[in-house]
Amino acid sequence: FLAVAPVTTQDLVSRFKSRLRGPEDKNAFAEILKKISKIQKTNG
Repeated sequence: FLAVAPVTTQDLVSRFKSRLRGPEDKNAFAEILKKISKIQKTNG
């Protein structure tokens, strides 16, 4: 879904916040955000 449309981090956060149950989910989510931001930086 990342390739289809540029999604802002806040979009992702608001979309996934309801699904985050515990600390593990939040950690996994943080890792995903880090990867996304790295991808966006390399794409310039």
